[in-house]
Amino acid sequence: MSIFIHLVIEYVWRRAADCPFRKPGIAGNEEEVHRVLTREMKLLITGICVSTVFVYLRSLYRVIEFANGSNGPIIHTQVLFNVFDGAMITFGMFALNFMHPGLLLKSTAADAGYELTEQPSQAVAT
Repeated sequence: MSIFIHLVIEYVWRRAADCPFRKPGIAGNEEEVHRVLTREMKLLITGICVSTVFVYLRSLYRVIEFANGSNGPIIHTQVLFNVFDGAMITFGMFALNFMHPGLLLKSTAADAGYELTEQPSQAVAT
């Protein structure tokens, strides 16, 4: 999970600074394209980051919960379980529902002029 968070931070930094991993002019990347962060892309990144933070907090709680084994005081406290386990996942899913990646990617793809899925090519009858 920490590796995923690191990669997301690097992606957001590179996308915001318009600093791609491969520079223009390298084989396979001849054209120079400046991709700005649109409103939809910002919402998408925000939704993913918010849900990731909630899941990460839940994971930290689970590590602390099981640090004392199955007889620790934290594992037997229902309120802590409800808040740090159930509520964190619920809030993470709400974040992804309000900032739904499918809807935001469709509008981002429409703005950029490319399709998310490849259309089957039409056979030309001769």
